[in-house]
Amino acid sequence: KQWYQRRVRGDFHRMHHRRIVQEKEKLFADIRRLKKHYESYEPALSELRGKYETAMREKMLTKIECEKNLTKIANLTTTLTNYETVRGTLSTPGGPPVQEISPVPGVVSAAAPGATKEHPSDTVIRTDAAENPNIGASIAAYCGN
Repeated sequence: KQWYQRRVRGDFHRMHHRRIVQEKEKLFADIRRLKKHYESYEPALSELRGKYETAMREKMLTKIECEKNLTKIANLTTTLTNYETVRGTLSTPGGPPVQEISPVPGVVSAAAPGATKEHPSDTVIRTDAAENPNIGASIAAYCGN
């Protein structure tokens, strides 16, 4: 009877030990599989990180370019307003021909009808041009502001 009880206890402990070893092997296999799976994520993550950085850089450069263009537009608008103000105060109806400000420093052209250009780089302003349909639109809408 004692021999039988020892055999049963021995079998129980042996089975318990085998089950523990089997679970341990299964856990080690899972760890190896997960490590391999994790290693496959590293290249994909670095690629996605690179794409994200490139997209952010492009977005920043686009925003800077848009701000430059807005500044240019504001400067050109101010210049045009100043030019129109100066031109409006200088011209008097029925008076003598008034000299216009030339885009080239030191060169003056006559505003009289039929006057010839004194300098080849003088700008001709067209009066028959159609009105710009986007003149009232805000450029800030195109820049995402």
